[in-house]
Formats: sequence, structure tokens, C-alpha cells
Amino acid sequence: MKTLEETITEDIINQIIKPKKIVLTKLLTEFINVHSIKLIDESKNLKVVAFEYELPFEFYYVGYPESEIIAQDYWNDHHNIDASDKNDDDRIEQIFEKYGFKLVEGESYHWENEDNGEYIEAEFIFEKLEYDMFHEAWTEAKKNTNSNYRCFFFQHDSYYGIDADTRKEAGSDNVIEILDKEKFDYILMK
Repeated sequence: MKTLEETITEDIINQIIKPKKIVLTKLLTEFINVHSIKLIDESKNLKVVAFEYELPFEFYYVGYPESEIIAQDYWNDHHNIDASDKNDDDRIEQIFEKYGFKLVEGESYHWENEDNGEYIEAEFIFEKLEYDMFHEAWTEAKKNTNSNYRCFFFQHDSYYGIDADTRKEAGSDNVIEILDKEKFDYILMK
């Protein structure tokens, strides 16, 4: 039998993540086909990109040349991807309320059932779901475009997240190590 947390997570996947993944895949495909070549002058040298997000479940991402590979001095631009919807927060709230949980005032991810005192700390659930969604959307966009880009997905300021191609944990401080280990051919522009 599923736990309440697993049931809520399943509802979030079905009602929010799956539809978002379709939108995000289209936006990432467009990024690969159209926008990525504008990020640096010598676009043939762009082989590794990164996307970052501010907080889980904002569904707003900033893409740029991976800064451990290409220094910001070489950047022309970055690219914003907005997969958010003005009703996202309401839909999340409705899912939790369906099971008797309300968002604790002043908290972003702490949901509590006042009737029985149960609580769910949703930040790590949201983060995992967003990592899964981004990884799946990225790999599908790469397949759709026959791209050989490598991508990393990090939380802003911590620069920790995942390798979007493999879904393994990664940090901006070990991007080069990861690429070297798999013998990925990239051009260092520092």
C-alpha cells in the first residue's frame, strides 16, 4: 500500500510533471535548434551547456555555456526557458489540500495536516521530480535533434544538481572531471 506522500507525489507527477515535460521538451528542442548557436561567437566550440533554476517548481530556467568550460568573457548571451504557468502554485496547493494538507504560512515547502499533525517537507520531493523531468525532457530533446551537446542542471547559487544526460548528481566544480572520465571531446575556452 502506498504512503500518503507517495500518493501525493503520484498526483503531482500526473497532473503537473507529465504535462510540463511535454512543454519543456519542446522548449529544449527549440533551444538546441535555434538559440544555442547564439550563446557564443564560435558556436562550433559550444559542446557543453548548463541550465540553472532558482527554486524547485518555479519551472523557469536559464541556459548558458557551461562556465567551467567556456569563461563568461566569451559569452554573447544566455537563454531563458519559461515552462511555468500562473496556475502552478494553485494546482500544487489543490493536490495537497485534497489530502488534508495546507502550506504552513511563511514556509515554501512545509505542508501540514492540522487535523492529525502529519507534515510533509516537500522541497526534496519537488527537487527530485524536477531533476527527473529535466533529465527526461533533455534526453528526449537531444534525441529529437540528434544533438551531441552535454548538459548540466544546477540550482542557482549552489551550482549543484545533476548531469542532465545521465541523471547522476553533479556540481559545477566537477563538470570537467565528469567529461574527462567519459572522454567527452570539448574545447576549453578560458
